[in-house]
Amino acid sequence: MHRQLVASVVVVPYLTPHALTSDPVVEMEFRTAASLQRNHGRPRLMPILRNLGDDHATVTAATYDRLRYDFRARWTGQIAPAGDVRRRC
Repeated sequence: MHRQLVASVVVVPYLTPHALTSDPVVEMEFRTAASLQRNHGRPRLMPILRNLGDDHATVTAATYDRLRYDFRARWTGQIAPAGDVRRRC
């Protein structure tokens, strides 16, 4: 896993409440990628946050204690919830 993260330019972790309770996801994947980004400038973290809140404060409250990573600098709001198909008339 570490070798693949070192070779990556971008890592797209899919973070959910369940993923945050998984030690392998947090320790081996997310924290390793975040450390590499902080120390070497890559891989760039482009996380997908699902069911962790709708605003900066809620997402920060749900993730910061566990990940020690502040997503506010790279925040992009969700365009449409998964499964929500909207038709334009």
